[in-house]
Amino acid sequence: PYDHPDDNHVMEDVLAYYKQIIALRNAHSALRTGRFLSLLADDDQDVWAFERADDTETLIVALNASGEDREVRIPLPAGAADRWGAVYGEGADVKAADGAINIRVPAIGGVVLKAR
Repeated sequence: PYDHPDDNHVMEDVLAYYKQIIALRNAHSALRTGRFLSLLADDDQDVWAFERADDTETLIVALNASGEDREVRIPLPAGAADRWGAVYGEGADVKAADGAINIRVPAIGGVVLKAR
């Protein structure tokens, strides 16, 4: 017979991930109530990026649904900051060039950047 996991059991790594994502959302008001603007929808690479902004902060969220890391160029709206720093996921400070930023988004993962 099929041996399935106990419904009350949550794998520790999944629980830790959810706690991390909830803490991120709680720490950044723009993720809860900020304005939404789609910046990139790349079906070929399975990458979607959008901006969330409120009166206190501006964030860029980039999500990768593919099984491979992706290098993407995300166009920025007019007047956007030229320096961004990672608040979630891998990454260092990113500097905009020609109205866009270039970042690596991990496979089946994401990155959240905050305007500096």
